[in-house]
Amino acid sequence: MRNNKIIKSGLETNIDIFPSAEFKDYFDNINLSDFLVCSNVNLKKNINDDRAVSLKSLNDIKVFVKKASGQKCNYCWKISGVSCERKNCPIK
Repeated sequence: MRNNKIIKSGLETNIDIFPSAEFKDYFDNINLSDFLVCSNVNLKKNINDDRAVSLKSLNDIKVFVKKASGQKCNYCWKISGVSCERKNCPIK
């Protein structure tokens, strides 16, 4: 997406992760959007989504990256349709 000039930054993305049951428990305890430096991460159950791509080193995890929609928060720089946890967030 970056090479095609669709996004300029990782914070302009939302990532869907399709983990196997083995990995889901690990991901539940991590703030993945901060770890992956993106606006939002969704853990999905259906690992057979045709849009998702398998990771080269882990076949039990698939990912789908899309451009985030909404407004950019001036404080956390994440793009969302709802305000972040900061009380000064301009997104209402």
